[in-house]
Amino acid sequence: MSRLKKLKHLFEFALVGSITVTVNLLPASWAGALGGVLGRGAYAVLRRRRRIALANLRFCFPEAEEGWLRAVARRSFANFGKAMIDWMRVPRLNPGNVEKYHTLVNGASFDEALARGRGALLFTGHFGSWEQTGAAVCLRGYPINFLVGEQHNVYVYRLMNRLREVAGIGIIQVGVAAKGVFKVLRANGMVALLSDQDAGEDGVVVSFFGRAASTPKGPAAFVAKTGAAICAGFAIRDSNRHNTLYMEEAVWPEVTGELDVDIKNITQFYTDLLEKYCRAYPDHYYWMHRRFKTTHPEIYEP
Repeated sequence: MSRLKKLKHLFEFALVGSITVTVNLLPASWAGALGGVLGRGAYAVLRRRRRIALANLRFCFPEAEEGWLRAVARRSFANFGKAMIDWMRVPRLNPGNVEKYHTLVNGASFDEALARGRGALLFTGHFGSWEQTGAAVCLRGYPINFLVGEQHNVYVYRLMNRLREVAGIGIIQVGVAAKGVFKVLRANGMVALLSDQDAGEDGVVVSFFGRAASTPKGPAAFVAKTGAAICAGFAIRDSNRHNTLYMEEAVWPEVTGELDVDIKNITQFYTDLLEKYCRAYPDHYYWMHRRFKTTHPEIYEP
């Protein structure tokens, strides 16, 4: 790493660290409001990310008016800012106060999944307050592990994992993903992961908003190979200080024995669930990622 790049990473870490300290000193509602301000500021300043978000929204909602698309994009940035504040405030959560900040609807899906003894894959997307949701579920006594990929900034990456570990979340590094995930599932544990970003030429192409989208194969492969349950859930923001996680029923997909077919079917299943929630709450989704860069790169051209 060059000296200039290291200094840049240290500056980013200092900025994130100082915001983390600050929001843990503020009342929850004030901290959430600050996150919204930061998110809307990012919408105004980060022109490239704003352009990507609008391109995705136009592609997925071709019938929508431009004013609606821009309003959704602004709220998406604001909600992302609030979600990051929720993540920074995870140390404030504990089993005694978690209900104050986070409600779980249909938690029985976790119990049903674990009752079969094969573990569960917990699916969501870059939707709502996903980091806080994992911590809140873990603090309710469920054995959750996050499958995480290393970030460019190693200092921020370490901070992220420390905040996760404070809540008792186990960490599985992407580099040893297969071994780690199989170990957790054999122990009837739960692995939470996000599987909604472009996977390049190595992904499986499924439909998302009626558009072809390359999607990671790994999560569906774990389900097909182990017989683990799929537990899908999506967090909806109720206020600056509170989120509600709506869990779908636990599902054990039927498998054909043809791995490629099973991967495509399972991936399409949980992608359809994500789309359902994105249509209902479009401002909760992280539209700033080039979701269709493999299959439809032309939509991101200036």
